[in-house]
Amino acid sequence: MHIMKAREPGRAAARKRAAELLRYGALMGVATLAGAAFPALAAGGSTPVTIHACVTKKTGAVKVVTASAKCPTGQYKLSWNKVGPPGAPGAPGAPGAPGPAGVVTGYQVIGSGTSLNNSGYSTTATLNVPSGTYIVNATVLLSNSGNGGDLVICLLDDNSSNQQVGYIDLGPSIGAPQQTMPLEAALSGSQFIVKCRDTTSTATTNIVTITAIPTASNSTS
Repeated sequence: MHIMKAREPGRAAARKRAAELLRYGALMGVATLAGAAFPALAAGGSTPVTIHACVTKKTGAVKVVTASAKCPTGQYKLSWNKVGPPGAPGAPGAPGAPGPAGVVTGYQVIGSGTSLNNSGYSTTATLNVPSGTYIVNATVLLSNSGNGGDLVICLLDDNSSNQQVGYIDLGPSIGAPQQTMPLEAALSGSQFIVKCRDTTSTATTNIVTITAIPTASNSTS
């Protein structure tokens, strides 16, 4: 006669319940470790910090160890990392220093024709500039409507005591081409003038150009 041994459901169920409790305890231990106990280890910066731990298989106990540590028998190694929240943006940098003032290459004016006379000087062109020191150039294009020669005198003036004087002899109108009188001077001030006169009142300035170039020490502001 074969006698069957009765099963012991109570003992099997107890072993199964114990195993579930161990797994649950291990998971809870890891969750508690990651969520509450050790975030401060990684909160110091934005670079991830890796945490290493040995977990006891039976109880789920967790012990933080170094990266090179080996876990004893009955334990397994676990590692994870956590990135802290991003920091607040830094304050904007201070604006750079303003660049140097732009360089002014020169000022110019062009005057039209003016009839000259022998009773006094006639202003033929005026150039207004910021006050300073300049190299001033002027050209006076002249013609003569008379039948005889005519002597023309022109001044490049800084509207004070400084001036450059130029002379030119014009031939009679018949067959005489226009002639140009150049003037150049280093002048200071804010207004430069070209004025001319002649000896027979028959000369005309057709075009008068004044150009002023600031010197290196001149302020252009």
